[in-house]
Amino acid sequence: MSAMLETGGRLKALGNLNKTVFGALLSGILAVLFMLSVYVPVLGAVMMFFCPVPIVLMHVRFRDAKYTFLVVLVSSTLIGIFAGPLSAVAFFLGLGLQGISLGGALASGRSAGFAIVACALVILASTILSMFTIDRLMGVNLSMDKMVETFNAEVVKLKTAEIEALKKAGTPADQIAEREKYYDQIIVMIKAMPVFFPMSLFMASLISAFINYKAAAEVLRRLNFEAPALPDFATWKLSWVYLWGLIIGLFLVNTFDAKAPGLAGYLNLAGKNINLAFFFAFFINGLAVTHHFFKLYAVNTALRIFLYAMIMLHPLFNSLVLVTGVLDPWFDVRKLEREPGGDDNQLTKEV
Repeated sequence: MSAMLETGGRLKALGNLNKTVFGALLSGILAVLFMLSVYVPVLGAVMMFFCPVPIVLMHVRFRDAKYTFLVVLVSSTLIGIFAGPLSAVAFFLGLGLQGISLGGALASGRSAGFAIVACALVILASTILSMFTIDRLMGVNLSMDKMVETFNAEVVKLKTAEIEALKKAGTPADQIAEREKYYDQIIVMIKAMPVFFPMSLFMASLISAFINYKAAAEVLRRLNFEAPALPDFATWKLSWVYLWGLIIGLFLVNTFDAKAPGLAGYLNLAGKNINLAFFFAFFINGLAVTHHFFKLYAVNTALRIFLYAMIMLHPLFNSLVLVTGVLDPWFDVRKLEREPGGDDNQLTKEV
């Protein structure tokens, strides 16, 4: 099993320290990283994704779950001393469990995809548990109804202030109407938050797990530790089987009334979340196709950034990418399955 993880010289050198000393060192680093992520505005956002890395290092070097858990516990205690018990709980339930799951997957020689999905599920569970804990310990209402009410009030406040400012400035009526329409669309999206919250939370967890994995893999690589690599993004491809997910979701949405009581309403809600999940998956598939052609025609970096920004921001372009992602499983737009020798360097097998 050539893909199995092998420890390199630098990581082995770190391991010359005994478990206790190495664990104590990493616990201190973890506490500092977490404090930076909380109190340093811009750098903190980056540090947040590197917080699980020391836990991963501990586990892949010694492969001892007891000591890995002890590192998380000691780090949580240090954070509790300096930042308070709520910060300690937030660290333990969030970043601590993420690091343990990611380290366990890497140490066992699992694939990159497995490690990311496992970490995403842990992030999802820890997020829900953290919300419940904060709600109980602090009496903060984190229900979706309260969030929608709060966000909606803020948007209405912004809308009122901007429209009044535009009117005072003598802005043409048609431009004012456009801004009102823009804010009305945001309000509609906010009201739809409870409907799409379950799948949105999972997708956010998946993205976070992906970034955590890339950060951990990069640090491990610099320590000569071979983490399983993700295939080239240009070769990512979904199977046509995933189209059944879209069909099932559309069937549920169009068959059952969202306002109906009981099971029918829940089935409609499930259909909307299923659609969101598969639209997201096929959009990523479409981005992979786009990236393939960017590489094929050697599009320079500056132009790529501009085009990706247009795809993310303009409805026409992101719709085209989504349609491309849906069609690709049927028509093999990149001809990955017919390229000779593709199995050696491309993801010719469908996901």
